[in-house]
Amino acid sequence: MSLRVVSLFAGAGFSDYALHRASEQTGIPVEVVFACDSWDRAVAVYNANLPSEAVVADVKQLGLADLPPHDLLIGGPPCQPFSLAGKRAGHDDPRNCLPDFVRLSVGSAWVMENVISRLLSAPFSVKLNAFDFGDVTTRKRWFYSDHLLDVIPTPGPKRFRDIRDHEADERAIGRRKHAAHNTHETTLLKVGQRSYPQAFTEITADGALGSVTSHTHDQPLKVGLRGHSASASASAFEDDEPLGSFVSNSWHGNELAKLGPSVRCPSLLEMARAHSIPDSWDWANATKTDRGKMIANGWPIGMGTAVLAAALRAVAHTKENAA
Repeated sequence: MSLRVVSLFAGAGFSDYALHRASEQTGIPVEVVFACDSWDRAVAVYNANLPSEAVVADVKQLGLADLPPHDLLIGGPPCQPFSLAGKRAGHDDPRNCLPDFVRLSVGSAWVMENVISRLLSAPFSVKLNAFDFGDVTTRKRWFYSDHLLDVIPTPGPKRFRDIRDHEADERAIGRRKHAAHNTHETTLLKVGQRSYPQAFTEITADGALGSVTSHTHDQPLKVGLRGHSASASASAFEDDEPLGSFVSNSWHGNELAKLGPSVRCPSLLEMARAHSIPDSWDWANATKTDRGKMIANGWPIGMGTAVLAAALRAVAHTKENAA
């Protein structure tokens, strides 16, 4: 018999995709009997990819009677009230849905994800690093559960080079060459009595125009992430590293521009791959900005799979003992 699951704050479906992967790994069948999110565009993406159907609903308006019978409730209430990337208004933030998750979890097993510790007093609460579970990001998240979960790390062999978007490299190189060409036309660097394009910064001692050289175009591209309130500076990553933790506007320039022309923002494809989201994922015509928010707000799938596999084993064992 399948374990019946309710998925709150289901977003674009990454937690439920992880749930189905966990079901395959453990051999424990699952059925998502109810899934919801308040963001209609995320629900459209969910319904384009998952066998279950999500509905647009405000968790604050739901009661226990609105949920069908279930064995496990999962979800990650909005992190904005608590995240270091936000104002950290906590319980004063109108987006705080933690009390609603607690209210709706009464009478069932549950697993909750969020960004900080001590949100709940629970038998299981631990901070996990997505990279320890096969994702290509060092994103860290706290998981809570009413069961003691045996979460098994499953590090993968991948690094950034394995998820690299080579088309994004080509676009960035093209933009860099275009910018250098425009600089060649408009900006001059004064050396002695001569002027040279600002883009060409290595000039030999004789100052001859033919000796002007530049390595700007030849430098290998790195990928970086912008900072946020927890870390004001941007960071660039090597090909043999995982990417860092994402915020919803990681692909925008801001501090990243200070790292120079050899660093580009991650593409949305790379952000999705870092979270183990398949390339075939149907984004249901979501805008680039919306896709970035969905990825940044979703569960890394490798991490979610490991946690939910442990939850399925624990809940199935409890049900067997109760039978």
